[in-house]
Amino acid sequence: MSLREYAYKQVEGGDLVASVWYKLGPSEAAKPIALYFHGGNLVLGHKDMLSNGYIQQLLDLGFGAVVSPNYRLAPTISALEGPVQDAKDSYLWTQTQLPEILAKDTNIRLDGDRIVTLGHSAGGTLALLMASLPHKPLAILDIFGLKYFKDDFYSKPNPAFLKIPDLDQALGTWLRSIVPDGNYNGIDPAALFDPSFPPTYFLHGTADTLVGVEFSRRAFEELKSKGVDTKLVVEEGAPHGFDAGAKPGEHKYELVAAGLRFLASHAT
Repeated sequence: MSLREYAYKQVEGGDLVASVWYKLGPSEAAKPIALYFHGGNLVLGHKDMLSNGYIQQLLDLGFGAVVSPNYRLAPTISALEGPVQDAKDSYLWTQTQLPEILAKDTNIRLDGDRIVTLGHSAGGTLALLMASLPHKPLAILDIFGLKYFKDDFYSKPNPAFLKIPDLDQALGTWLRSIVPDGNYNGIDPAALFDPSFPPTYFLHGTADTLVGVEFSRRAFEELKSKGVDTKLVVEEGAPHGFDAGAKPGEHKYELVAAGLRFLASHAT
């Protein structure tokens, strides 16, 4: 497994960079791409949070590259203008520019028309939001992602936020700080749910106090009712971030691995 870093966008203050993992070797046909978004409530985190085990599995499943971009973090910029817009721009860059760049640098052939998205927590939100683009992902893996932002759950005080280092928006002010105009539709994947939504796999734990499992259940039922190919896996007693540090062969790792296979089934 090899790694290169590329700037996908220039913003005030410097370049936004994406990590691109790939596996060297001959490729007779162009391969699909997996685009990952990191978690951190849109205020924390970085591009290198995806475990090597998941990256390697995606490559072994037939993806030509796994891409993970940095994005600007709220609340120094709004969620819509920062994380969401940067995620969309990274998707478009992955689709239209990365195949040519990586072919030139490594001779690896990528198919920019075959992209899947995935993410943990707020990264799952961004992965879902890529369905707003004209060329939607072929499939999406949402791992305990945030959605249905108009629900009171997100505006009420949540002591669980106090356990997140450096997150000072701990008592119900987090959402207001990242969406100052109160217009949640631009950052809420639920506003996109319709019969054309991509095949989607939801994974969530029942002991998640940061993002209630009921939102993944609700999203699954809504998409299912619209005829979308969707799957929901609920792990009893699992908290938010339950797969952190998981190793291949462990149960919590295999829960995510099943979602990766779902992505591959729609793209490879």
